Amino acid sequence: MKATNNTFSSCEIYETGARLRTAGHGIEAVQAYDVAVRDCYFHDIPAAAVHLAGGTARAVLERNFVARTRFGFNMGFATDYEYMDPINNPALYESINCTARNNIIASVSQAGINLWAARGAVVAHNTIWHAQQDAQSCILINAYTHAYTPSGAVLSRCYGVTVWANLLVRSATARAGPVVQIRADGLDPNSPLVMAHNVYYDAAGLGLPVFAWGKGAMLEDERVGRAFVGNATGWARHCTVTLGQVRGPRAAAVSQLSSQPLLYIVPVCSCARTPSAPVTGTGCMKGYHRIATARAACCTRQTDTTPCVARLPQEHQRPSFLCALPMAGPVRH
Repeated sequence: MKATNNTFSSCEIYETGARLRTAGHGIEAVQAYDVAVRDCYFHDIPAAAVHLAGGTARAVLERNFVARTRFGFNMGFATDYEYMDPINNPALYESINCTARNNIIASVSQAGINLWAARGAVVAHNTIWHAQQDAQSCILINAYTHAYTPSGAVLSRCYGVTVWANLLVRSATARAGPVVQIRADGLDPNSPLVMAHNVYYDAAGLGLPVFAWGKGAMLEDERVGRAFVGNATGWARHCTVTLGQVRGPRAAAVSQLSSQPLLYIVPVCSCARTPSAPVTGTGCMKGYHRIATARAACCTRQTDTTPCVARLPQEHQRPSFLCALPMAGPVRH
């Protein structure tokens, strides 16, 4: 509560919730300010790797690896009124101007990233791999009603959300549902939505030429008057025509937020134990090969299936590094 200027760096956090075994976040920040969580490894956690709530502001989550948790990151959630700051935060936003960038979130049973009553949230250059196994979506945009306030119930919707250049993959065995969902009251109808350069993929297979629910990667907006469910092509049209999304100053600013050159997806390894020194002429560790395009490169191993973090030496770094295992036919928007 009310912590300020705290940094968690290069930590390994796992098996939380020793008493209940069914709850317990890796890091929980309630009404905290200027928190940074970077280069950490979270795994085997019965709740969220990082839980930001209660009006937490200006938190940055970057270059983390998350595996086998219930949620990846909660950027806003559900906090009782008594733990909020209604003077400085009268709309009772659960998170304010928080950013998740350049993270890898793999094998989570519900949302990879939850945005609940979040204002000014930025979700950029993340890989969310095999999320929503049991419920929710890779990215879920939702509201929260603070029921017990002196003036009655207060509905807090998300406002000013940016979802930029993420890779979202639904597992073939996951419960059917959209990879991105805006719940009925999830986003303020007057709010801008900056959303582009994302890749959506359903490991169960590609969609049909004519959209059919449950076939291929789906996106959904449940809001009255803006309702939509469909594929990435339809979503692009929905954002442009229905929501009036245009490339404005906010989009231009986010486009300059390049992905971190130190971030790579290297399958099947323990991030806490990955050798840092490359031993081959390609700049990759032994047993890995280099995949490169005109814009990006990474080290990977064809036989592996679970993403992890590794690094190349300085001379091999380039801007905009974000690689993934090869997959057939992802759709870009």
